[in-house]
Amino acid sequence: MEFTKRLNLEILLYGLAFALAFCLRLALLNAIPLAEFEAGWALQAYRLAHGAAVEFGPHPLYLLVTSFLFNMFGSGDPLARLLPALAGSLLPLVPFAFRGALGRWPAIILAFGLAIDPGLLAVSRLAGGPMPALAFLALAVAAWVLVRPAWAGVFFALAALSGPAFWGGVVGLVLAGLLFALLRREPLRLPGGDLRRAGLALLIMLALAGTLFLQVPGGLGAFAASLPAWVQGWGVPSGVPAGRLLVALVGYQPLALVFGLVAVVRLLSRPSARDLALLLWAVVALAIALLMPGRQVTDLIWVLVPLWALAAGSLADLLALRGEEEFSVVAGETSLLLIFYSFIWINLASLGTSAFQDPELLRIRLILSLTVFALALISAALIGIGWSFGEAARGILWSLALFLLFFTVNSATGAAYRRAGAAAELWWNGPAPGLTDRLATTVGDISEYVLGERSGLDVVVQTDSAAVAWALRTMPNVIFTTSLSPGLSDSALVTDSSPVDLLTEAGYRGQSFAVGWLPAWDGAKPPNWIGWLLFRQAPAVPSTVIVWGQAALFPGGAPVVALPQEVPVVEPPPPEVEPIEDGQPAPEEDAAQQPTPTEEAALEPTPTEEGAPSAEPSPSPTP
Repeated sequence: MEFTKRLNLEILLYGLAFALAFCLRLALLNAIPLAEFEAGWALQAYRLAHGAAVEFGPHPLYLLVTSFLFNMFGSGDPLARLLPALAGSLLPLVPFAFRGALGRWPAIILAFGLAIDPGLLAVSRLAGGPMPALAFLALAVAAWVLVRPAWAGVFFALAALSGPAFWGGVVGLVLAGLLFALLRREPLRLPGGDLRRAGLALLIMLALAGTLFLQVPGGLGAFAASLPAWVQGWGVPSGVPAGRLLVALVGYQPLALVFGLVAVVRLLSRPSARDLALLLWAVVALAIALLMPGRQVTDLIWVLVPLWALAAGSLADLLALRGEEEFSVVAGETSLLLIFYSFIWINLASLGTSAFQDPELLRIRLILSLTVFALALISAALIGIGWSFGEAARGILWSLALFLLFFTVNSATGAAYRRAGAAAELWWNGPAPGLTDRLATTVGDISEYVLGERSGLDVVVQTDSAAVAWALRTMPNVIFTTSLSPGLSDSALVTDSSPVDLLTEAGYRGQSFAVGWLPAWDGAKPPNWIGWLLFRQAPAVPSTVIVWGQAALFPGGAPVVALPQEVPVVEPPPPEVEPIEDGQPAPEEDAAQQPTPTEEAALEPTPTEEGAPSAEPSPSPTP
């Protein structure tokens, strides 16, 4: 009976972790438009769903599943991100298979850590990202441990179809296993299972899922291209500094990082085969991510799983309480220390929002923070003298864990529910999304004004932005070109900034849109690192396009008429000035001769709100 209650409690907790991960990953999937990287994969799936000829990229599972969803339910940003979101929500179920090796409570803590981790959450909401490879490979290993060889083969096939990231994960696991066997000086023993059943299930799933049930044979060719694509990452640099991955670890995963390092320190005095295997996996995965020239911050997901497993063991051991008396002491100390931590947080936050470059202000704030931290240590020491140093140490660990948990949750919500233009978040593969939804709305407004419906306008697009192409995918009369010729007659155009003179002379008026954002710093960390750490504030550079419409389409619009080179200036006659008697103040100038503030404002061009067509077109695009 007692065992049944414990098992039911465990199942309930794993169910809660899964529900939490599911809700966090599927909430507000359409909050921001697709980024350039996401739109490229979503466009391939969209064209495949509509029967167009598609050159398969090395992500066959994403393309086939997403094209099926588009074909059944219509295209949209939420459906484009649905597969990685669903795959990521399955991760908290994996620790259940390893509760025997990890321990009951470490496995439960690991499940909740995988549910709320900022990096795993952000990558789970990235269309075309590496999350399906990680999730299905982890499920394959879990099924093999639970002696479910058929399911292991199915999940392994799904992972293999999930793109080049699969090979990075497999190489990391294999190298970590070989190093573990070498250090332990014993052959590597894997859990037993029916390899024949697993292999048969693997081949069947590759054939069915890789061809969308034999409907798209090209999917198997895309699977074969995934390994060369991963190898290509070792020769083609991505431009992402290796240090940025380390900044992401510190800035997004402080809870897992701190207590993972605690587990490493404890490993030196208390050898553990489990912790050694997890440490080797994390180190090898991190080394692969840092050494690969084509690295991306999203490659860190292979590091986060073993890092959280190490941290879960430390948290379960160090935070265990013994008796009500110890609980009351630890709870009181934890509350006191959290007050000190909050003061330090507020003090540092003022640096992120004020003149950070002021050395005097920086020195004062840092001295205050160090003083408060010293008071916290003195308080803990007094508690240790009055009660016991074990209880005092446990109170410090509890307060630190809760504070870092708050920071982790805050980072997770920011990384997952990002606003458009948030290039300060590091989990994008390329530019962060811009205002392509407003661009599509503006083109639709022009079409509705001219034709009475929102999708029939003839539009010429002279830009290679996949995000723009995705935003205009439902307009049938969109033509993509690489150059523009004189004598244009199209109702609307979408271009970069190069043909501004040509289009203004042809009688077009434009509005600029930022369709992507890139970090405006070259090094590993942003210039104001405190502002980034606390508020994700960092400089960014926009990538802009211009939506052009014929001037005649606007109310009162007309083609541009070139002004003459020289305009004669007629001097007005001087006003008659009455003589001023001595001692009499000079009269004010006639107000009629001076423009009023309203008239002055009328003389200036009025910028239009970004995303809405101007009622009075301006002669040049408004940034």
